[in-house]
Amino acid sequence: MILASNTTRAETWSQYLILPDGTLTKPEISQEQGRQTARAVEIDDATVISAYPNPFNPATNLRFRLTSPASVKLQIFNLNGQVVRTLVNGDLPAGTHERRWNGRNQLGEPVASGTYFYRLQFNGQARTGLLHFIK
Repeated sequence: MILASNTTRAETWSQYLILPDGTLTKPEISQEQGRQTARAVEIDDATVISAYPNPFNPATNLRFRLTSPASVKLQIFNLNGQVVRTLVNGDLPAGTHERRWNGRNQLGEPVASGTYFYRLQFNGQARTGLLHFIK
């Protein structure tokens, strides 16, 4: 799988490659005498997070990979920025981790259909994304 992101239509493109073991790499492309070669270079402290299924009903799985042990916080927020649910708040070892969100808040009550954010914090870094809950 290749993930590509661009800042604007004709500006900068970055490509990332997710290997079968979950490692996130960035292809390194060089040109030698008109020939292009590419090799994957592992990104330091890379964390891959995916949510599947998305959109979801009744639950979604959030998967992430830590390249080293870390203190981790994984939370779900509504569009007002309020914490809906905390899925992880503690130390985790290096490796791949997965948490399931069942569309319920911290009190166990079902949340409304709509768009939510997830935020994964670790080692002073953060990753965010969207979740779409449909009923």
